[in-house]
Amino acid sequence: RSETLMMTVPHAKSTDEFRPEPDDAIHVFEQVGDDAALATVWTQLAEIEWMPCRYDRAEIAAGRAIDHARRSGDERLLTNALLTSIKARMSGSTTPEEGIRGLDDLRDDLSRSRQMDALALVARAFHLSMGGRFREARRMIGLADAAVQALGLQIWRAFLLENLGYIELYAGDVAAAERAFREDYDILDELGDEGHKSTAAANLALALCAIGRFEEAEPLAEIAVRVAAEDDLASQTSGRSARALVLAARGELVEAERLAREAVDLYAYAENLNSQADVFLDLGKVQRMAGNTEDAARAAREALTLYERKGNQPAAASTRAFIDELGQHRFDNSGTS
Repeated sequence: RSETLMMTVPHAKSTDEFRPEPDDAIHVFEQVGDDAALATVWTQLAEIEWMPCRYDRAEIAAGRAIDHARRSGDERLLTNALLTSIKARMSGSTTPEEGIRGLDDLRDDLSRSRQMDALALVARAFHLSMGGRFREARRMIGLADAAVQALGLQIWRAFLLENLGYIELYAGDVAAAERAFREDYDILDELGDEGHKSTAAANLALALCAIGRFEEAEPLAEIAVRVAAEDDLASQTSGRSARALVLAARGELVEAERLAREAVDLYAYAENLNSQADVFLDLGKVQRMAGNTEDAARAAREALTLYERKGNQPAAASTRAFIDELGQHRFDNSGTS
């Protein structure tokens, strides 16, 4: 499958090289009315959008795949399409309320297997965390973790741990987020899943930066950028942001801001509001370290707009606090206080 190859062997073939194959196949299979083949191809098209982080488009393609899979009666194809759709909703512009409604609508489909039920719990926990409902989110993650461990699904446990890391970040427990991201990274490293490992390395590096462990973060940020394919935006942007924070802490402020801006620019055409907000906020943090409070506030306001569009209440609240601190800093430095 295209997504498996792109992520496990990230330098094998670029996203654009994959795209014409399913596009051509759709026309052929539509003419003969092959729903099973169309479900497969539409799922592949959705997965191709993963590397450039165009998750809204991925969700649309996955929806087409779900329709064809249902008509085909093939449970495996339906499972693949559902997995892709749910993950796209988590990453794209779908709000928490929309995400939970979508899971409710798919309840009958998702209850057919323990794997799908576990995924639904992780997705629901992620959506709940963006509404600040952390106790419920952690409880659901615990239930999902028990299921995936019983099934021996290490790759799904890595996915669970990645999302647990985000949940803990939103809850303000950076140490817990660091532990989750580290376990995620270790699992993917052991599995040899290079594409997903690069994203895990970036997440872990950013968590280490947040707790001031910049020396530990630096090699992980370098792994993220080096291992990932050039068009794997999730790893390339987060890796650059982490590297920028490391350099800024070291006092290399010009290069730090260049990298942080590069991360923002790479996401110019992406469809992943949380991550786009994250890189704007990281740019603001670099600019704050450089003493450029007005630029930092401008970047943070861009982040706030994106978090609010996603409906990520905890991230929006912490970003408002960051902006307020910058305003207080400017006020204190004005000599009027």
